[in-house]
Amino acid sequence: MIDDIIRLFKNEVSGVNAKRYISGISNFHRIQVSPGLHEAIAYIESKLREFGYEPNIYRYPADGKTEYLGFRAPIGWKVRDAELKVVEPEEVLIGRFIDNPTLVIAHSGSAPQGMKAELVDVGKGMRDLDYSMDVTGKFVLACGSLRVVYEKAVVERGAAGIILYREDISNPHAYPYLGFWPTAEEVEKIPPMFSIPLEKALKLKELLRKDRVVVYARVETEFYTGDIEVLEVRIPGSRDKDVLLIAHICHPMPGANDNASGSGLLLELTRVARRLHDKGALKLGYGLRFWWVPEFSGVYAHLAENPNVLNEIISVINLDMVGGHQDKVGGVLTIIGVAEFSPCFLPLIAYYIFEKTVEGPRAYARPEVLPILRFKLTEYEGGSDHHVFADPLRGIPATAFIEWPDRYYHSDLDVVDNIDPILLKNVGAVALTLAYVISRINEEYFQECLQAVYSCALSFLFENARKLMGEQKWYALKKLDLLSRVYSDALKSLSIFEMGRKYASMLERVCERIIKVGEELKKELVEKRLLKEGEEPILDSEMVYRRTRMSIVRIYDIYRYLEKDDKDWWVRKVIEEKKGSVVDLFYYLVDGKRSLREIYDILKLIYKNLKEEDLIKIADILEKTEWLER
Repeated sequence: MIDDIIRLFKNEVSGVNAKRYISGISNFHRIQVSPGLHEAIAYIESKLREFGYEPNIYRYPADGKTEYLGFRAPIGWKVRDAELKVVEPEEVLIGRFIDNPTLVIAHSGSAPQGMKAELVDVGKGMRDLDYSMDVTGKFVLACGSLRVVYEKAVVERGAAGIILYREDISNPHAYPYLGFWPTAEEVEKIPPMFSIPLEKALKLKELLRKDRVVVYARVETEFYTGDIEVLEVRIPGSRDKDVLLIAHICHPMPGANDNASGSGLLLELTRVARRLHDKGALKLGYGLRFWWVPEFSGVYAHLAENPNVLNEIISVINLDMVGGHQDKVGGVLTIIGVAEFSPCFLPLIAYYIFEKTVEGPRAYARPEVLPILRFKLTEYEGGSDHHVFADPLRGIPATAFIEWPDRYYHSDLDVVDNIDPILLKNVGAVALTLAYVISRINEEYFQECLQAVYSCALSFLFENARKLMGEQKWYALKKLDLLSRVYSDALKSLSIFEMGRKYASMLERVCERIIKVGEELKKELVEKRLLKEGEEPILDSEMVYRRTRMSIVRIYDIYRYLEKDDKDWWVRKVIEEKKGSVVDLFYYLVDGKRSLREIYDILKLIYKNLKEEDLIKIADILEKTEWLER
């Protein structure tokens, strides 16, 4: 039974030890393709050798122009030192790199001798109307999207530098982490760029209301052609494929929860797995494979240069932000759910294991056990490395464990003091249990996994039916249709494993049962008049597109190549309204078979306020920028 495996790993995984590894990793400034990331990889490599592994480090050119499966590689960048201060009308220190590593925007240009320039507040800095004052040769203070501010202020108007802040930040004292990700052709034009706390921005605004403000900026940075590094170790099994456990190691110092937590916990899991395997306690079917990567760029580069790797992986478990103390960071441990574009069983088994693993104290007056941590199976989200494997062009079963929200996310306050060994221990036990269960699913766990996936699918169908009461009839009925199909397909995906006629017949029956339950729930909602009338939005287009790239859509790369009217629309509707996830999911749903109408019929059930004309415009822009073709 899976319970026995959970107990084994809960006894072996040490959250305290994982936190030690996290502390070590967080000492490195781990921007992608930087000396700090190289040193962090070397630190992990040395630990793996202590455990008895022979690690492999794969290296791929990173020059800001080479593309891997359509994903442009970053360019090497390092920062040595920086400071930013007001010198007129009074001296006010804004920040120093040694104190606040995220003060310097990743990929900032250099001004090693220091420079003085007048400061101009341009609001968001994303529209022409924001530039009523001349900014030539000046620093701009802005709170909009970095790439757009750069285009408007520096490229179009000759600003000398950028000071960015965020209004939508949970901690006004934090220096937000921002990165520019330039092409090789852009590096010579990039000025000094800084990211400052909201409280510092408000101080600058106060000074600007009273007088002319001059800032002094010094930043020592360098661009170079470097390497994307992917670190791998394996424990082979008796079968010819592996379960992959992955964590992205990149992020600025300290970057404790994001994502030294995933990388440090993964290191602890390699220690435990090796120890148990050497003792003979792990009898692996599928092997275990562990990767530390720079997020997205590492995975795309490795898959592009080693295409056969996809045939060696049976499923993927991604650890990303898995250590933040929930009382401190305010997070919930989320299990990334079943994707509409590529349904699979893995998230549902993961949820089943989580429920069993995080049992804590008993209820007040009865023997019921309460969860020790907050956790939830969410709808599918991308945003991390599991998304590359879940891409329907690859279709490898994948899920991720991601704690969200985190009030210190992407800032210099994401520190080791916020890391919780108890959360690490539980997530680590779940991840290893899940990996081991998949490893031996053919040998002993298929029936329990089938029942777990079936039970979870039924539970979530009923839960969604309850939430849909009071919704418009068209929406509720189509949502239940979609969910029952998705959960049924998630069950069907278990067919990737070897099974006899008995289990194949059982799988067929439960898949049919899911569809039948969906129909029954729809009927019940209608007959009991639990839905309201409403007009369904319709997109009347049979246009069929296919993708031209095997990577995710890069929102800001598209922005760079648009003409004025399209560029303004993209800024307003996608960047400012934060519809990047709509574009991302739309791109994955494009398969050369579904019409635009059919894709809209799915997306409008996920994004209720998505307008037909907006999806048509997104498709048009992706076609113009050659991400789609008819």
